[in-house]
Amino acid sequence: MINQILLEGIVVSTWKYGSDLFARLASYRDPGQPIKRLNETRDEPDYINVRFTNAAHQGAFFQKGSILRVEGLLQSREYSETLEEFLQKSRKTSPAAVPFEVDPLVLRQVHSGRSTQEILVRQFVIQGSRGERTRSVEEPRPSLPAVLEPGTPEASLD
Repeated sequence: MINQILLEGIVVSTWKYGSDLFARLASYRDPGQPIKRLNETRDEPDYINVRFTNAAHQGAFFQKGSILRVEGLLQSREYSETLEEFLQKSRKTSPAAVPFEVDPLVLRQVHSGRSTQEILVRQFVIQGSRGERTRSVEEPRPSLPAVLEPGTPEASLD
């Protein structure tokens, strides 16, 4: 079976977990694909997490707003999350207070099984930043230039 992903997106956040570096990419759909409208004048991107194995010690190779092109494979994984962790994450996107009171002990004892999909990155290219790059419908997609593999000393751009 083939499991190969090529995706280009804008970095909206980065974080480290264990020895891995993660980035969340916002990817706008290509012309001719079904539209995902945010409102009458703007399209809404699709979001996906990308995982750079053993790259946390090198730090981020890119910053928020960078355009990344990643090649890798799609993977899903299961994890467990407490109610407290879930509510903390939800407050980041919706800062309104929780409309009910919960015993702090219950917050840590209640667990939920979750799943996520992510791209496990084999190679990536930094295409530039959002402000310096625009694409027209006629512009051909460039082929992948020299690529960087996460977890290798060459991948660090310091």
